[in-house]
Amino acid sequence: MPVPWQTEAEAELVKRAILLPVLLDLLERDRQALADIPLKVPHIYRGFIGLLQAAAMDELAQVRKDMRKHGIKVFEERRTNHGLEARYLCRGYRYEFDMLWGLVKAEIFQLLGDYSGIDITKEGTSP
Repeated sequence: MPVPWQTEAEAELVKRAILLPVLLDLLERDRQALADIPLKVPHIYRGFIGLLQAAAMDELAQVRKDMRKHGIKVFEERRTNHGLEARYLCRGYRYEFDMLWGLVKAEIFQLLGDYSGIDITKEGTSP
């Protein structure tokens, strides 16, 4: 029986595997930037960022586990001036993933909203 093409769920796994490290980098930069800002309750903000980092790390671990289960292997990732690029195998077939920075930002904002419970569609919460 022939191997089916990648499913939508498998493509979503790859997208998450590419986006989550970018999110983690962003959160770490923000955590470090907090050290330079005189805040009244810095431990609260650092703690909140830590919760977001933990949620992203947990999801990334699950995504990687699911990718192994589905036979998906990312063999090349690049951050370019235009966006994110990746090349990967899914059950032996080669695929490419490309996402422009504008969409990356929107996806990361959505992830942060999901992790924090903040409704990003409300006024005052958009990027």
